[in-house]
Amino acid sequence: MKKKEIIKGIEKVRGFINPEEGKKLYELAKACPKNKAIVEIGAYHGKSSIYLGKGSKKGHEAKVYSVDWHKGDFEDEKDYGKLNTFPSFWKNIQKFKLDSVVIPIVLKSEEARKSFKRKIGLLFLDADHRYKAIKKDFEMWAPLLCKNGWICIHDTRARKGPRRIYEEKVIGSNLFSNFEDIRNMSIAKKK
Repeated sequence: MKKKEIIKGIEKVRGFINPEEGKKLYELAKACPKNKAIVEIGAYHGKSSIYLGKGSKKGHEAKVYSVDWHKGDFEDEKDYGKLNTFPSFWKNIQKFKLDSVVIPIVLKSEEARKSFKRKIGLLFLDADHRYKAIKKDFEMWAPLLCKNGWICIHDTRARKGPRRIYEEKVIGSNLFSNFEDIRNMSIAKKK
């Protein structure tokens, strides 16, 4: 996917993924085997889901499980619990014709994890950025990451929580290699 091939219309979707990060998500999703899951924790209005879904459709059509309770986030304290981003998210998924590959799981991360058993080929963490919350997400979902699977953590430059988790749990372990930063997203491959 070259610069001019960026998904037409995606710039109008509300979200914080920039085109370079989106391109990397697209490429990783495209390479994900069909028998592995792509899981994103935190979807907002679906911008990252679109990159992941389009990549998957161009590749092996691995299912993209989009986990988000769609009730706002802690940065919107005044609206916390009052927001509902799901209608916008689903409208975007349908607009980009991804409803066959993107499967929404409208639950909090810990609730979704209780029944999720599939092996993960690509895990994208971009929900609550506070240290304790992202640590919990990492500890719940990373054990399902298969050998040669990829982890992507968003906001590692802009936020202390995601950066600390990436440094402690990814770089600081002997479980990952191929470390890379793309703008505000850090990635690594499980050994």
